[in-house]
Amino acid sequence: MRIKKTTSLLIIILLITAVTFVSGLNVIAQETQETAEENNDQEKISDLQEEIDKYVDKLKNLQSREESLSKEIETADGQIYLTQLRIQNSIATLRAKENEIQKLSGDIEELGVRINKLEKSIDYQEMLLGQRMRSRYKNYETSPVMVIFGSSTFNTLVQKTEYLKVLGIQDRRLMDQMSKTKTAYGQQKNLFEDKKEKEESLKRQVEVEKANLEGYRGQLEDQKFEKEKLLELTQNDETKYKK
Repeated sequence: MRIKKTTSLLIIILLITAVTFVSGLNVIAQETQETAEENNDQEKISDLQEEIDKYVDKLKNLQSREESLSKEIETADGQIYLTQLRIQNSIATLRAKENEIQKLSGDIEELGVRINKLEKSIDYQEMLLGQRMRSRYKNYETSPVMVIFGSSTFNTLVQKTEYLKVLGIQDRRLMDQMSKTKTAYGQQKNLFEDKKEKEESLKRQVEVEKANLEGYRGQLEDQKFEKEKLLELTQNDETKYKK
């Protein structure tokens, strides 16, 4: 009977260890995948920003040229294209942030499940250890003196001594595993809080970016209108522009 109990406890400890280890591997794999996807999104946004910076410099250089209709038209075209780039960049930024929010929501839900499992695992380990401690006190097995004086034969004494030694090793293993489980729980809990905070921050950034996007769209309409007005007044004639 004691051998069966010992074997069962070892199996439980091994299972708990496996669950904790796999949980840690899942977190690492998940974070690696997220990093790769975020890098791809950031690369697209970076390319657009590079093009935006180039056209900002181009428009600055245009200001040094002599006033002419061609300069005005080129400036208008440059401003329109620049605003279109900013709209594309804003849309790409929104898409990246919304995708990140969606992934974070899934991660947060999954982390909630993991945390719940770890909480149950900790509760079970504490219950199991408590039962073992109470059982040992109840049977006077915690005191070597009680073991010696309570043993009727030398063989019984040896058996009890060996059994106590095995129990002590198993208890230390269980307590060590409890410590690891609690560490994993703390890590998952911190990750959960970090992702929740990041999700809320991204949601605020999305609202700001949406406002920026609407502003760029309004600006684009104004710029197109101003160019049409310029062409209408000058009829693309340099002489009429200078009058």
